[in-house]
Amino acid sequence: MINIAAYAEVDEADVYFTWEKKSLKIDIRDKGKGFDKEAAIANHRMKGVAAMEQRMKQVGGEFSITSELAQGTTVTLLLPIQEGGMER
Repeated sequence: MINIAAYAEVDEADVYFTWEKKSLKIDIRDKGKGFDKEAAIANHRMKGVAAMEQRMKQVGGEFSITSELAQGTTVTLLLPIQEGGMER
């Protein structure tokens, strides 16, 4: 959400939660200015995204990001859910 506020040049975003039997899917979508993902990777401007991806891997989840110039960006998080809650 911080990246949306800082870079998307948009006033709102949508967050969708989809509960499934063994996972929680979270989609965060904005209709902001978007960006060229390949150019951002080539210019080493994806450090924050890399950190999000690493955190998801640490908890056994999945991370993806799609973006199109002038169309916005979607971040998708897929978190595994263990029966009976998380182990501690």
